[in-house]
Amino acid sequence: MFEFDPDGRIWAVEFRGWMLDIDGSGEGDPIGQVVVLEDTDGDTIMDKSTVFLDKLVMPRTISFVKGGVLVAEPPNLWYCQDFDGDLKCDEKKLVGSYGRPGNPEHTDNGLMHGIDNWMHSADSSSRHRFRDGRLIVEPAFHRGQWGITQDDYGRLFYNYENRPLHADLFPSRYAFRNRHIPAGRSTPGLNATIIPRSDEVHPIRVTPGITLGGNELREDGTLRTFTIACGPSIYRGTQFPEKYHGSAIIPEAAGNLIRLAPMSGDGVQIQARNAFDKRELLASTDERFRPVCSRTGPDGALYVCDLYRGIIEHVIFMMPYLRNQILSRGLDNPVGLGRIYRIVHEDKPLGKQPRMSGLNAVELTAFLDHPNGWQRDTAQRLLVERQSFEAAPRLQRLATAGAD
Repeated sequence: MFEFDPDGRIWAVEFRGWMLDIDGSGEGDPIGQVVVLEDTDGDTIMDKSTVFLDKLVMPRTISFVKGGVLVAEPPNLWYCQDFDGDLKCDEKKLVGSYGRPGNPEHTDNGLMHGIDNWMHSADSSSRHRFRDGRLIVEPAFHRGQWGITQDDYGRLFYNYENRPLHADLFPSRYAFRNRHIPAGRSTPGLNATIIPRSDEVHPIRVTPGITLGGNELREDGTLRTFTIACGPSIYRGTQFPEKYHGSAIIPEAAGNLIRLAPMSGDGVQIQARNAFDKRELLASTDERFRPVCSRTGPDGALYVCDLYRGIIEHVIFMMPYLRNQILSRGLDNPVGLGRIYRIVHEDKPLGKQPRMSGLNAVELTAFLDHPNGWQRDTAQRLLVERQSFEAAPRLQRLATAGAD
């Protein structure tokens, strides 16, 4: 996975221990790392990579907090700080637990800053805050499997392998505080299905290397429905046409494709549809194309992380059929070739690269009505972390008289 820092640099978590061979050898080796990608010449292409932190065992996620970054390496959650500005970790301190080691397909991930100023995770029963160097943990509604995101209203979206998009239509804490409402997956309005399991996908190549084999394939050998939906995001940028703002982005790693699904609703319920009928936003003929994470960038474009592996299932689920598919077609090689793609609309230029880390409180408030959701979220996080009370008068004016 990856995140953008306040100055537009990409911080990528390199999941290097994932299925190095058919037997999952070396998964416990400390070879994972977090790297920072920079554009040093202003051409919008990342051309410099710096290792911020290495020697990690299957790191899961990162999250920016005051003074540094949280790095999840189950079962550990580290607070990492760079004191001299060289983008290399100078101090790594254990501040709590997060997730559990073992099966990497089923443990906590996310630590996404929500509009409510809590960090939310998928496949987790906790939410987190980091204040004054201390981790605060509270019980939360258990939701999702791999990846979590929010829309402009702070509603949380997530998925479960073959269930491509679910959402909390209201904050789950309202159910938690009412002892007459059992806060669980069957609670109306929580874990609501936005895109049903039966929704069909449209690969542009045959896809035999999936867990359940022919049970999930059409007669022509292509994947029929979602089976490894993961890393969703809501497109909250301005580089795409306005009609796509608020659409769900859903990577499907087994089908080598990415779905773009515009959403609509009546203010309570939400519906979604495929933007391109029987085509996808992006589909590849390369069987090793494994999109696993998506983000709206500071420049308004869509960014997608490609794990790029022939093996996408963990060794725990390596059925004989799947093992034969991988070995007979050499899908266990190559490894170590993950990449990040940027998807742009050709009719509009990219937005300006942000430099938000050095802005004062008054300057940050100007970003709270920015049309790009990433810019609003980042400004909010920085104001809250700094406890910028001096911005209160301007915030009051923005709340009562702002254009948006």
